[in-house]
Amino acid sequence: MMKDEKLQVIHDELAKAEAALRDLSRRVKQDSKTGLNVCRNYTDWAATPPDNRLDRALGRLEQEFYRVGIAGIFSSGKSTIINALVEQPDLLPTASHVCTLTRTILRGPEPGSGERVEVLYLSQDEAIRNIVRNSKFLTAFDADDRQRAEAGSVNVDDIHTAIRRCQEGDKEQQGLAMELREFVDALDVHSARLGRVHTVPMEDKDQFLRTTAVEEDGVTRLVGIGHIRCIAHAIIYVDNPLFTQDHIELMDLPGTDDPDPTQKQITYDALKTIDVLISCVYGSKGLNEEDLSIIDEMLESHSAVTEKTFFAGNRMDDIQVGDVSNASLEGLLSDGLIKHLTKRGFDATRIYFISALYSELLCMERKRLPMSDAQRATLDSLRQKCDDLGNKLAADIRPDLRDHLTEAYADGGVRKLREDLLTYLKQDIKTTHFKEVQVDLIDVAKHLDKLLEAERADAWDLDTDESALDTFVEDAADQFESIVYSFEENLEKAFPKVVVQLNEMVKAKVANLLARDNKAINFRKIRSDLPAPGAYQVKTAVIARAREAIGQEVINLIAGQLAKKMSSGVVAKLSELSPRDAFEKLDKQFDSSLADRYEQLVNDFEKGLHRSCELRVNEEIHALRGDIPEPNPGGGDWSSDMEETFRGELTNLFNEKLSARIGRFDKILPVHFKFVSHELVAGLKALLNDVARLGRKRDDLDVPMLAGKDLDPEEQRRRALQGYFHGYDLAADALKTAATELKSLA
Repeated sequence: MMKDEKLQVIHDELAKAEAALRDLSRRVKQDSKTGLNVCRNYTDWAATPPDNRLDRALGRLEQEFYRVGIAGIFSSGKSTIINALVEQPDLLPTASHVCTLTRTILRGPEPGSGERVEVLYLSQDEAIRNIVRNSKFLTAFDADDRQRAEAGSVNVDDIHTAIRRCQEGDKEQQGLAMELREFVDALDVHSARLGRVHTVPMEDKDQFLRTTAVEEDGVTRLVGIGHIRCIAHAIIYVDNPLFTQDHIELMDLPGTDDPDPTQKQITYDALKTIDVLISCVYGSKGLNEEDLSIIDEMLESHSAVTEKTFFAGNRMDDIQVGDVSNASLEGLLSDGLIKHLTKRGFDATRIYFISALYSELLCMERKRLPMSDAQRATLDSLRQKCDDLGNKLAADIRPDLRDHLTEAYADGGVRKLREDLLTYLKQDIKTTHFKEVQVDLIDVAKHLDKLLEAERADAWDLDTDESALDTFVEDAADQFESIVYSFEENLEKAFPKVVVQLNEMVKAKVANLLARDNKAINFRKIRSDLPAPGAYQVKTAVIARAREAIGQEVINLIAGQLAKKMSSGVVAKLSELSPRDAFEKLDKQFDSSLADRYEQLVNDFEKGLHRSCELRVNEEIHALRGDIPEPNPGGGDWSSDMEETFRGELTNLFNEKLSARIGRFDKILPVHFKFVSHELVAGLKALLNDVARLGRKRDDLDVPMLAGKDLDPEEQRRRALQGYFHGYDLAADALKTAATELKSLA
């Protein structure tokens, strides 16, 4: 069995175990609420209910996407790496200054929705507090300001005070004043959005992600930074295969060297929830003391990060051709990077050397996307340099380094990173998720086992006296027959009353059809269509039209209403027994379709009654046409007075003849209805016979009961216990199968 097939088996078995344990927990709680005291240890069990563990397990089983975080220090090329990973150049802004200050999440749009950007703004208090706590503005605020920020008591006035203070300082201080001024202006301009989600089209995304460096009087300031500091995060919904087909969610996290402790904490918090971290470092320079300090801080925040981190050593195109000797590369990459990481517990096989910019530009060329002259020149330069670097790799270089660098200089190396990432997510991470689910479900199963332990001696087998399944089949057959045959017995008594009701409904229908404002039988229209519209001709045409229109309307009315009245009583009585629930319970054990077959039998019964009624009514109404005589010849010209008189006469005539025909129904239709009801009973008995057949040689069945079946309390308790143990055994078997398959993957 292939690994993917094994993973699917594990998923299905764990899902089966979760469903069985959830159903068992639900039944235990429900029985207790209804006063059926089945388990003596219920109070202890209920003190620590399994709901949270079951919900966590189900969440893992139904997880729709893998969460991948991208983190790194300033200028490590995070956004360029993301653009190259998703093969969508210019998706995120890239430049030499700080770009994606906003925490950015990229995912596929929901089915039926399009690409868009959803921006969550901070509240004004949150935004101001973050500014005061940001170490970039350490000199703009005093200790009292920062203390009040922690207490949440700073406001816009404190920002204005800081602006005035910075304006009196040197150029660096004046730059801070300009940035704080832009922040205050942004709070004012975007006040209606603060604390809310704002949705914009994709083409407007950069205003929420990008800053632009501007020189003014020798001071560099970032235009747009004030607005971005008002934003908590942006979710970009992108129709890209990595998101829509591979089900990945990418998080472009704040820089690990961000001076804002709030932003840095966002990254550290994300480490606990993401499936994979891609940590971006400056590969061509190795790791310096600051890099290592940040990595150690990251490990301190979440030690398990070593198990799920891929390192992307970017900018490998910055290496000089003369530095590709074995000794140079050993010193730069092995000693300067790999050994530092493996010493801290990171996996050496998940360290990649790449040129994200080269990968991104090659993607633009391959997809024939528009490129600026500068981009074209950069691509040509990178191609030449990477070719030279790849060709001059020393022959004696370590094989693992050679493989990584060959990939980097061939196509930027991001393709290999993406392939390995997807394989790891879809196999290793999925396996890890399943192991976490297994732990939760085993914990729930042990808790339930302790609950049931005291009851094992009382869970005797019902088959010692008679088969519980045979009892169910016999009881169901008796109750089904009782309902249907009671319907038949009451049919002849009920029909006279039904006939009276039908007569009233038909009279109302005839009056409506022959009313002056009804277009179905329009006297004036009929008269205008006649070449010689005398009284005789008009009456003849009106009668012909009335026979057709009234006949069809009455057929539809009587057939629909009569069949509904006759079937609704039976269907309602059957529903009171909740047979579908009972058959669904058996379906789960037999892997059958008993519930669907039951529904089909009931539907066929309703349709059969309607069809029989329609046929008989149709016969009577067609015979009615012979009951309506043709008018007497002559009569002179047609007039409005004559129309009203004839309208009344025709209404009375149709009511009289229809009443006579409807009066015959109570002698004719019951016979046909009984035939249809006998078919229902035969179908239900055949269904129950199949239940008995499927249950033969099965001593582990959780036998259902029809609603309304009276049992003494001890019998109810015994049956409930049997159901409990069946559910527990079902879960235990599924967990055992999952454990075996998981062990085979190790």
